[in-house]
Amino acid sequence: MTNADDLILFARIVEAGSFAAASKHWDIPRATLSRRLARLESQLGVSLINRTSRQFSVTDFGMRVYHHCLAVMTEVEKVYSEASDIQQEPSGTLRISCPVVIAHTVVGKIAAKFAKEYDRVQVALEVTNRTVDPVGEGFDLVIRPTPSRLDDAEIIARKIAVGAFHLVATPSLVKSLSAPISPDSLQHLPVIGYGTNFGRQHWVLKNASGHQMDFPVTPVYVSDNLFAIKDAALIGMGIAALPDDICHTELAANTLVRILPDWAPPPMEFFALYPSRRGLAAAGRKFIEFMQDSMSISLAE
Repeated sequence: MTNADDLILFARIVEAGSFAAASKHWDIPRATLSRRLARLESQLGVSLINRTSRQFSVTDFGMRVYHHCLAVMTEVEKVYSEASDIQQEPSGTLRISCPVVIAHTVVGKIAAKFAKEYDRVQVALEVTNRTVDPVGEGFDLVIRPTPSRLDDAEIIARKIAVGAFHLVATPSLVKSLSAPISPDSLQHLPVIGYGTNFGRQHWVLKNASGHQMDFPVTPVYVSDNLFAIKDAALIGMGIAALPDDICHTELAANTLVRILPDWAPPPMEFFALYPSRRGLAAAGRKFIEFMQDSMSISLAE
């Protein structure tokens, strides 16, 4: 098995530009460097560095190995950094971004409680619906209901919570519907759609056994804001699909009731996005743990 230390040592030699420079910088005898490089080349079965008394050059394959070694060194540094952070209380600035709706329902309260409990952390919460670039804009965490930018190798997306959705309507609207409500009948009933398009939308429902139905609906009202959808549902405009965090108070007060309780839209999944090259400092990891603990309670209510 190839020794990872030899790979890291090879990268150090390449960065230094010569055995002599690497030996001086890392205080390792030149003979040791040469011996360990030879052992690595023997294990890999290829030459990594062309070396003579007058010339030092990295082979094409050696450069490929070097770039892999950089990734290895980054991960090794993260391990030591995280181990050090675990022994320390979270501190420093934590920049977080999240969309408006989940800031109002979940993240805003959690961030404030976190900042109060961990007073050595300076929390900066940006609330916006625009697409945020964690790498280019210097955010430590971006909280999203979808794992956007998963195709970006520089971004890590970590699922942190799952929130239930319900179909809801006012009791008076339910009473006014003559026929029993079934999943099939929803396409003929007044519904409130998400978005800004009045064309036909498709709703997906699942039951406890995993059976799924996908059918078109024609909304009588649409909005790209879940609070606005709730407001429309509360005045009896139609049946709405809402996250539990937004409608649980109204359900408890019976101003809204669940429609088809055995069926529900797919749950909302919450993800934390952060730059892979920076990893997460202690404050970021602690905030995710804090959010998971808080949301496991709030989303279950």
